Amino acid sequence: MVQAALMLCMASNCLAQPVSHSPHGEFAINYLPVAKANMTPDCTAYLVLERKGKEIARFPTIGEIQEVFWSPDGRYVAINNRRGESGDYLWVVATESGVVIHKPDDDLPIKDETKQFPEYAHLELHKEWIMPKGWKPNNSLWVRVDDIYSHSDEYLSIDIIYSVNGGALHLVSQVARMLPRSQL
Repeated sequence: MVQAALMLCMASNCLAQPVSHSPHGEFAINYLPVAKANMTPDCTAYLVLERKGKEIARFPTIGEIQEVFWSPDGRYVAINNRRGESGDYLWVVATESGVVIHKPDDDLPIKDETKQFPEYAHLELHKEWIMPKGWKPNNSLWVRVDDIYSHSDEYLSIDIIYSVNGGALHLVSQVARMLPRSQL
């Protein structure tokens, strides 16, 4: 976990805190807290992508970084951005260009699981966590989505594999299962 290096900045001058370096050391993801006076509901920090110490891109965010995963070929980075009680969210960024392939507010390509679990179709979604779990050797991204429903003792856990092509995530496969809430 990278949480220990991530504290919100309450001072007027904030320094970037290194979170993760790519396996070959060329790229880095840093977390730059925003001074308390400049915070907004949509921005308490920036995710900063650097190449050899120079900033390529900066993305406003809220919350903290839980985990960072670099693709085997170094072309992409997947980031788990925890936003407090609202859940975990996924960022996917192209390292060379700094282009965002997926950000927390984007819809995730996913199959509707209510056909497999029709008893949950009428329930209200209480929370959703979208967490990168790692990259496969073929550069496919493994993501887990956990959906917590109100008034249910179970939650829906979906393991998804995505390919990254043409600047977008493409669904390759997904497997869903219902699990007891006690396993969260």
